[in-house]
Amino acid sequence: MRRLIGLFMLFSLLGDSAKGEETASAPMPADEAAAKMILPEGFQATVFAAEPDVVQPIAMTIDPRGRLWVVECFSYPEWEAIEIGAGRDRVVIFEDIDGDGKHDKRTVFLENGRNLTGIELGFGGVFLCSSPDLIFVPDRDGDDVPDGPGEALLSGFTLKARHNVYNGLHWGPDGWLYGMHGITDTSQVVSTNTPDAKPIPMNCGVWRYHPTRKAFQPYCWGGTNPWGLDWNSVGQAFFTNCVIAHVFHATPGSHFKRMFGNDLNPHVYSLMDSCADHIHWAGGFWDTSIGGKHDDAGGGHAHCGAMIYQGDNWPDAYRDKLYTINIHGRRVNCDRLIGDKHGYVASHDEDMMLSVDPFFRGVELKYGPDGAVYLLDWNDTGECHDFVDIHVETGRIFKIAYGTPKTWAGDLSRYSDQELIDLQSHKNEWFVRTARRILQERSTGRDADASLQAKLWDAYNRTMASQPSEQQSLRMLWLLGACGMLERTTNEKGVVNGTDVIERAMKGTLNERIWAVRLSQDEVLPKTETDSGLLLQEYFARDEMLASVTPNDVNNISDAKHRQRLLQSMWYACEKQINEVSIADNAPKVTQLVARLAQLDNPPLLAQCAAMKLVDIGHSEIALHVAGSPDLSDASRDAMLSGMLQQMRGRDVALPGDWPSMRDVFIRRGPTINPLGMELALLMGDSMARQQLEESIGTADDETALQNLEMLCRYPNANTSSVIQTALADRRLRIAGLRGLSMVQVDDAAKRMIDQYDQLSSDEQTALVNALVSRASYAAMLLDAIESKNIKKEVLTTFAVSQMQRSGNEALKKRLAKIYGAVGTTDQHQRQQIQRMLRMLTDEAFAIADLPAGRKLFETKCAACHKLHGEGGNLGPDLTGGQRKSAEYFLENVISPNTLVPFAYKMRVVQTIDGRVISGVVDSEDDTRIVLQTPTDTKKLVIAKSDIEKIQETGLSLMPERLLDDLTNQQIIDLAAYFQSDHKH
Repeated sequence: MRRLIGLFMLFSLLGDSAKGEETASAPMPADEAAAKMILPEGFQATVFAAEPDVVQPIAMTIDPRGRLWVVECFSYPEWEAIEIGAGRDRVVIFEDIDGDGKHDKRTVFLENGRNLTGIELGFGGVFLCSSPDLIFVPDRDGDDVPDGPGEALLSGFTLKARHNVYNGLHWGPDGWLYGMHGITDTSQVVSTNTPDAKPIPMNCGVWRYHPTRKAFQPYCWGGTNPWGLDWNSVGQAFFTNCVIAHVFHATPGSHFKRMFGNDLNPHVYSLMDSCADHIHWAGGFWDTSIGGKHDDAGGGHAHCGAMIYQGDNWPDAYRDKLYTINIHGRRVNCDRLIGDKHGYVASHDEDMMLSVDPFFRGVELKYGPDGAVYLLDWNDTGECHDFVDIHVETGRIFKIAYGTPKTWAGDLSRYSDQELIDLQSHKNEWFVRTARRILQERSTGRDADASLQAKLWDAYNRTMASQPSEQQSLRMLWLLGACGMLERTTNEKGVVNGTDVIERAMKGTLNERIWAVRLSQDEVLPKTETDSGLLLQEYFARDEMLASVTPNDVNNISDAKHRQRLLQSMWYACEKQINEVSIADNAPKVTQLVARLAQLDNPPLLAQCAAMKLVDIGHSEIALHVAGSPDLSDASRDAMLSGMLQQMRGRDVALPGDWPSMRDVFIRRGPTINPLGMELALLMGDSMARQQLEESIGTADDETALQNLEMLCRYPNANTSSVIQTALADRRLRIAGLRGLSMVQVDDAAKRMIDQYDQLSSDEQTALVNALVSRASYAAMLLDAIESKNIKKEVLTTFAVSQMQRSGNEALKKRLAKIYGAVGTTDQHQRQQIQRMLRMLTDEAFAIADLPAGRKLFETKCAACHKLHGEGGNLGPDLTGGQRKSAEYFLENVISPNTLVPFAYKMRVVQTIDGRVISGVVDSEDDTRIVLQTPTDTKKLVIAKSDIEKIQETGLSLMPERLLDDLTNQQIIDLAAYFQSDHKH
């Protein structure tokens, strides 16, 4: 196939409809879209169903008769707070009677669904994601007519998540029902079986529900908007994701990187990476992510649906690979899942399919009993954020097959127990999974009847006696686990019991041992020798074997990402054991645990995390004791120091009584000073350290002097003002001294620097203005200088003006208005300004724009907060993937930045007791401190709440209004043109 190079060249010649523009007025006819679908040789696509028979398809599953059940979602994008059964979403059943790849019969099962985004069948009915509930609609007689109204099994799923709504239902190998959740809001989930229980918070990640135990559990956390989940042939789960990396290896208890915000557990500290070694996006706006450089990358950053193919129609070369729909690229990406004993890597493989229909928006894909693959197409313009001009009249279901699939007509629900057990050896995993789920139902419903149990035990014994393959052993293990057989410890024949099965599996292959750990109901598992990072992760998820892990277990993992992941898994387990109760019960034992963690120093992740947790729970003395050990490696000691400092900043920490005995261990490293140890000493009030730093300012090399000056300003005392005065007189230290002015009020120094403004370099002038607008007394001096024309009013950047306006000083705001004009603009004014500039930002104007000049303007106006083409700050969203090609989008967000502000980027204004005003977005917050990221500080600012007079939650963007007011028309054109460009200039 060679990445379908020739076919992609054909794609580029198909005309304007293949360019991905949003100007197409209608989709291709369904038959034409299927016929022109670009597939590898030997494959073809048929239209299984299309509008008007199916519209807005968002989820699907396949019943034991091979019929396709599809959710049609009319609720999107507004999830309504209405009663179950009061909506208009539908569940429709499609049946292909003659096996020609097209449906012959359509049955509406449900037409009053509410906020439906996921579906699965089983246990005599239909499970549906129906925000704010997980509901069950009974159909125990199987006549395709609900027996009654839907029943809520879980409640509390948020209605505020929009396209990040909770979604997707899939039966796992263990008999649990799995689903996913997005990032934009947090749900508080309760089981209706235990309504008085404390709600369980859930946002981005994977969750699961047990159909007979009625239990809800978060399974793993992270990502952005997971919308696809499947298991490979050895039962390892992978979920697909939008915006950041596209696939994650979902092991129990994992915490993955997120697009924004903090993990629900504040003590996680270190988040796992994606298992992918690539991304499917080469930069640029989403509707240009087709063709050229994007073909090899994969087409775009937004993914939906996940299928690990294990059917029997596609050739074996396609088996056990991960397929996910690339929404922006209008294609199906493929990853090879390469596993070893320590972990998995998802590696880029050839794209499976490419659509030339500009309306194609794939949602989910799934193989059925004939091995061919169903592909849902939402079929609309725009991306997942497009909430206007929704085309509710469109929708398609394609079927992709290799050659002519073998028609299957049957009903597994009518199979005997033994026939279903025999299907556990079928090549097509659809039969295996469906049969297992039916046997699980029967085992639960016929608990008093021992005949099925006896057949299951007999099948297990016969399988294990036949020298089975790993897959056969695993399938029998999953079957017994799903049917509850591993929970039973006795068997009337005395042949085998659940404990025997677990013990036997613990002596099997790596994947058998992994599943034995997952399925065991015992509190203590039989121990096994292991050098496998994957198996250790499973133990850690159960909080076991922590004490037996040695540095060699970690260091023997050659791949750095796998080694990091093992340590992260270990921390997630250890974190639970380092708590106030454990310390109160047995502090020496906790100290011993932390000391052992600190020995794992390649990398010293656990040392840093343990130190952070100890400080957070008020037991920094244990961290100091462990870090002060002379036997600790420099790497681990520095990691612990770094962790302590991160969590101590902004908190009052007393100098420990035994500090003199350990001081040198922290501060000195041979003949040099350890800056981490020195900052720790300063933070805890070591007067000797302060004196040493002050004396070094004039004698140390430039880098050390700047570092020490910054440290002294971070922890000021009565003498810091004189240190700042000294620094301002020294050209090499002046910028650091100017920044120090914002931390310590030195009015005479500020006045002197204002008087010397014209003699300062441009960087020094910027640093001075940023310092001056941080305090009302300074700002008044600056306005004095502007009014007397000693300084030009143009120094007042939009950020500086906004910062002064937030000071709360009414006299200052009045003076500012006289100099700068009306700071606030009305909505009407903004709309007029947008319309005026839209007439100016034409294709003709962009064609002759000065892009290098536009880049410089971007660096001046935007880069402190935003990334574009990989360069810039992280304070605001990365603009590379936004809707940059729309001039209206550009103007609305620049001129009216507060129209829609994601919660992660809403500004807070902090006023300190000593008069400082700080504007920024919150990185983290607890009872004692707040951590802010500001546009003017490269490092995060940690502010003790005891030093804060007022915190204002503005609900506004940190991005100031009137950002374009000081630019000429040509400069605005240059900036907008660069903003839309696909390359650096």
